[in-house]
Amino acid sequence: MGKTGSAAVGICKQIVELEPQDPGHRTRLAELYEGQGDLAAVVAEYLEIARVMLDHGRVEKATQVLERALGIHPLDVSFIVDAVGLMSLRGQKQFAEEYLVQAEARMSEAGKAGLFDEGKR
Repeated sequence: MGKTGSAAVGICKQIVELEPQDPGHRTRLAELYEGQGDLAAVVAEYLEIARVMLDHGRVEKATQVLERALGIHPLDVSFIVDAVGLMSLRGQKQFAEEYLVQAEARMSEAGKAGLFDEGKR
């Protein structure tokens, strides 16, 4: 992406700082990060988008955002833990449990140790 991409990310970050509750700005920033291959930054933005959606009572949209993030970076354990924690704290325990099962399955498919397998190896 080069200098132009870095400049675009910088500008978009400033816009997000000015209007942090606007999911459109965060979505654009996530897209820019994805273009740079920074998957950790992509899912971090999606986590914040989900938080904004939950703040506005848009639970279904929040779940869609988190599912998309899992599809982009299914091996980011830190993100998965944060997403499950967010949804649990916001009263969405069933989704959190299902999300955890889905994440575990994706890790297994990728041949990685599951979230709960670390102590077994």
